[in-house]
Amino acid sequence: MSVQVKSLDHIQLNNRVSTNFACEYSEDGKIFLLLENGVCILTLKGCMDNIFPRFSFKKDLVKLSDTSICENVDIDLSSFINDLNRNSLYETVLDVGLCGNAINTTPIAAAPVYAMWSPRGIVEKTDCALAILTSLNNIEIYVEAIDENEISSFIRVANFAKDISEYYRRTWKRVDGASPECKLIELKKRIEQVTPTAFTWSHVILKDRKACCVLFVGHQDGSITVWRFVERKASEVYESKLQFLERYHTKMKKITSLHWFCRKSDAGGLSIGDVNGHICAVSVSKLSTDKIKFSEEVVFNAENDLKVDKICILNHQNVTYLIAVKQNYFQIYAINEYGDVIEGKLIQVGNLYITGVLHYEKNILLVLSVCGQMKQIEFSLLNNEICFSEKFIQLDFDTNKYRTHGFLLSPNKVFLGVLSYPCHLKDVSKGKNFVNFFILKNKSKDPFETLMNISATTIRDYWDCFETLRVTCLQEKVFPWKGIDPNLNYDTLPLLKLKILRWISKLSEKIYPMIARVEEYHIKAYVLLNYAVDIKLAVQRMTKLLNVYFSEKKLSLFQMQSLDLLNFFLKEMVVTDVLTKANLGEVFVDEMYNVMKIANELQYPPMPQWTSCVPYHLDSRCAISLMPLHITPGYKCPFCKCVVSKDMDKEYYPIFCPYCDIPMKRRHFDKKYKKTTDDTLEVTKLDDIVTSDCNIDCLKEEIHFSDIEENTTDYVVLTDSEDERDDSVRELHYKIKKIALATAPEELEQIIFSADAGNMEIESGKSQLKSHNGESDDEYDEEEEHVNDEEEGDNGIEEEECDGNEDEAE
Repeated sequence: MSVQVKSLDHIQLNNRVSTNFACEYSEDGKIFLLLENGVCILTLKGCMDNIFPRFSFKKDLVKLSDTSICENVDIDLSSFINDLNRNSLYETVLDVGLCGNAINTTPIAAAPVYAMWSPRGIVEKTDCALAILTSLNNIEIYVEAIDENEISSFIRVANFAKDISEYYRRTWKRVDGASPECKLIELKKRIEQVTPTAFTWSHVILKDRKACCVLFVGHQDGSITVWRFVERKASEVYESKLQFLERYHTKMKKITSLHWFCRKSDAGGLSIGDVNGHICAVSVSKLSTDKIKFSEEVVFNAENDLKVDKICILNHQNVTYLIAVKQNYFQIYAINEYGDVIEGKLIQVGNLYITGVLHYEKNILLVLSVCGQMKQIEFSLLNNEICFSEKFIQLDFDTNKYRTHGFLLSPNKVFLGVLSYPCHLKDVSKGKNFVNFFILKNKSKDPFETLMNISATTIRDYWDCFETLRVTCLQEKVFPWKGIDPNLNYDTLPLLKLKILRWISKLSEKIYPMIARVEEYHIKAYVLLNYAVDIKLAVQRMTKLLNVYFSEKKLSLFQMQSLDLLNFFLKEMVVTDVLTKANLGEVFVDEMYNVMKIANELQYPPMPQWTSCVPYHLDSRCAISLMPLHITPGYKCPFCKCVVSKDMDKEYYPIFCPYCDIPMKRRHFDKKYKKTTDDTLEVTKLDDIVTSDCNIDCLKEEIHFSDIEENTTDYVVLTDSEDERDDSVRELHYKIKKIALATAPEELEQIIFSADAGNMEIESGKSQLKSHNGESDDEYDEEEEHVNDEEEGDNGIEEEECDGNEDEAE
């Protein structure tokens, strides 16, 4: 199917751009744009409640350092530059690689020449690092860091110029007493040895139980150095050294393009292109060791022609196509499964110059030219001959006014991003020229259909679909669930589908007021789907903890209290009639029954104490364990802003948001407060539990907890009425105690579905149910008689009716 695009949004940046292949989408959901004064990073926010029909991006600008390679070669050019002859003087002054900012001239600002995201997993096991080749011939690696004020920034964690100079410094000769010409010759030799001209990342490799990536760096003399970048935490803000592994000398000149192709867990192929148009490939193995191995290089093209700008590889029907981009030409080689070259072909596919090329799917490439012309090119191999067909793709903006500098595809190919800059001459005094990043919807990919047919286990990599769906629906004023089955059985849906529908329902409720006439509404309310997801998450965690408990491993105090709270939460869902209102039936009942019947038989430590408030307000509670949070949470979701306790990193690492499935960000503290905070967050004894006072604006009532329960499990439903008796609370407590689930699921269904005017009437079972704290029904009757003898003037507390609570929540 041919690609068709429609304009959705565009972002303007007050800057300039001068390089091609200047944008790329990372595996962790970030986009870089190479600008003149730095690198702009765009990160999706995941704001499904945003009512503005624009893409929600967080913007960061990476300012490059002015470190140049010539400053690290131990030869001071300014000390002898005046003694050089005229030709040598002109050569050194005009070559940035030789002089940089080392002489007393106007400083040169570093600009990005090429950049590439690393694979996901070498930062906090979930994020990517960004390597940038600067105009001062240095490679700098940046990672995202978040400070104690939750402000993100990108910090430099590796400096290639410094590391390679330190490694080769011991092999350099001393030139203290040499003549100026000899010093210049030695300077050129050192610069040629260490100056990077191209680079690429390998895939993620495990070495000594640590994730790492190999950085292949091409140099001016045609050699390749290999460096290892070891995984790090986001809190590590210091620079670390790259570990040198090997130097491989090719038969090529100045290397201009590198491409890595993974074949095994610690091996792959490296494709190489140079300034003279030569193309070769070499097999690299044993990447997980300190002695990697290079095979003999295979030369594809030995003729001098156009410089290789970029190399890409695609596989289709056991045929590998190696494609080298040379200005507006493709040089293609078809390679069979045995590594033999079937045929090579040179074709012209672009106008003037190719500025972007990406693999779309199967044997299809998308190619963008500097004039804004995009083509869809399909390759095939017929009778050992390379054949191709091309189709034009009309971009939905005025391409006559812009020159393009690259484009990108979102992970699920639901939108394209095109980086462009105005090309018409303009009087800058009357207005500024802006870099434009156009976002175009791919009409051949339906984001809602992609979400509903998801084959992954999480929605982590599908937020481009959510964001495209949100912007499209807000612009067109339509509901996002078009095509959904009106009779969809939510009870049988897995947790993943419920998460997707939960976010879509939230978007629907934002769009609802914008539609003049609503004839039908085929999705459940957000609050009901939110409860359904919470129930599934609670059952999932309880199952995990119970499996650990019965595997004869001791649960911590935190885990036991969390298990007790989750069990009580499920009871609350039954009593407040949530399952009935959400039309959740047999599957949910069976899952809840299976965990609750076991959890009710366990002995629990005292629950953490906190005050129940009237009227109800949101408290700080861990989204995974339901435990109260003291002082500050340990982790926070950058999308939905839910928080998680620091104690959860003892069970999971990394921690993912239970609703968004994206990695949660660790909250950092100033060093002078970090020890005190860590000590407070650690709860190892019952006496360490921190209590907090109720909010000032809360209405307080005198509560006799002895009238409700005699243990430390304090579950209270309150109203602000001072006239009602406490009979309703006793009745509610009695119902909760009876949901011990010692009976069959059929009797639980009777408890769930027998609701009259919002109050549940519990039918008697064949066998008595055990209470939550182990008391019998006779003991409860004795307690009720004791309460009835109390003074008549005491103010009672009564349960709010379930329907009333639900209406207020909605």
